[in-house]
Amino acid sequence: MHADPSNPAHLWYVCVPCLLARVQAEEQKRRAEADKLAALTALEKRSKEFLKEKEEKKALEMKIRAMQARRSSLRAWAAS
Repeated sequence: MHADPSNPAHLWYVCVPCLLARVQAEEQKRRAEADKLAALTALEKRSKEFLKEKEEKKALEMKIRAMQARRSSLRAWAAS
C-alpha cells in the first residue's frame, strides 16, 4: 500500500521499496553524470593533445623545408 499524500493519516508511511528505487535511480543518475563529465574531460584533454601534436608536426615540417632549402642553396653554390 502506498502513502496518500493528501491523507494526513498516511504521512508517517514510507514505501521502502519505492524509496529504495528512488535512491537507486538518483545514484544511477549521479554516476551517469559523473561518467559523462569524465568522458568529456578525457575528450577535451585528447583534443588538446591532438592540437599540440598537430602544431608540433607543422613546426617540424617547416624546419625540414628550411633545411632542404638551405641544402639546395648550398648545392647550387658548390656547383657554381
